[in-house]
Amino acid sequence: MKHLFNFLPTEKFRAKSSFLFRLIISMLYILPLLKAMIIGYEWMELSNLSRNLASFQSAIETHDKLNRSSTQFPVKEVQSKKNILIEKLKNFYRETGRTLFSWDNFFSDLEKVLPNDANILRISMKPDSALLVTIEGMAGSVKCVADFMDSLFKHERFQHPVLIRHVLQQDEKDSEKRDRIRFYLEVRYYSR
Repeated sequence: MKHLFNFLPTEKFRAKSSFLFRLIISMLYILPLLKAMIIGYEWMELSNLSRNLASFQSAIETHDKLNRSSTQFPVKEVQSKKNILIEKLKNFYRETGRTLFSWDNFFSDLEKVLPNDANILRISMKPDSALLVTIEGMAGSVKCVADFMDSLFKHERFQHPVLIRHVLQQDEKDSEKRDRIRFYLEVRYYSR
């Protein structure tokens, strides 16, 4: 009696299963080898780090011994006393600046140094050892700004004027639309 079923796999099926079988077997050998190499590398890195840590600890210990043997300078105490004195000095200047400052005197001094072709748009003040004044204004020309700076340098109440920036722009209020210079400067004002 003849059987009609063929239980033998075809050649093609055998070739594929053989390739997969070889691939799986080779992966079973390669993956543990790779893992062993990674563990070895990490172990070498860890041993290097532990050697470096030991050398750093010995260096820190010798440094600490040297610091303990030398005389200790109280840096924190000096720094805290310095900060307290600075705060007291700032408070003193704030309080005396408030009592000595007069807007009338300030504006009369500013009027003496301001050229005719210059306008002041904004003034802001910040109390410090002297009153730090920031002035924003418009002038007809760069020469006018330079004259203003020169007169600030020459005046006894204004010191250290610094031109922060100047920009050329058209004056919207002027019917002829002339170009004017917008300037920003800082100066220290010492009140009377």
